[in-house]
Amino acid sequence: MQTEPSKAEPPKRKRRWFQFSLRSLIIVVTLLAVACGYVAWQAKIVRERKAMRERWSGKVWFRTPDMGSGSIPPPPTQPPAKVTWLRELLGDEAMEGIWLPNDTPQSEVDQIKALFSESKVEMDYLPEPVH
Repeated sequence: MQTEPSKAEPPKRKRRWFQFSLRSLIIVVTLLAVACGYVAWQAKIVRERKAMRERWSGKVWFRTPDMGSGSIPPPPTQPPAKVTWLRELLGDEAMEGIWLPNDTPQSEVDQIKALFSESKVEMDYLPEPVH
């Protein structure tokens, strides 16, 4: 007598939706770390620029692209100054021009030029009194 083969269904396997290799995980973490590092670097630049503007407030003329002419010099004839969208998102704003007092130390001038690379930095500007 022959026995019929059993028609039992094979056990159902659990479905695994997400499987990652260790290499994939390392690649994703590395890319995420690079992106976060770039954002942190841009945030540091924004903080330094804000600190510089606060430190020089009242002693230096900062001109943003949306300011009227008023008593400060007319804007340069070059295209308007811009900062990247990420820095705008972090609270930065572009400066078209920066006018410094004549007695500003050269180290400070160099630092301002480095921080505000999109700006035209000029020395020895005295604003006309507003009547």
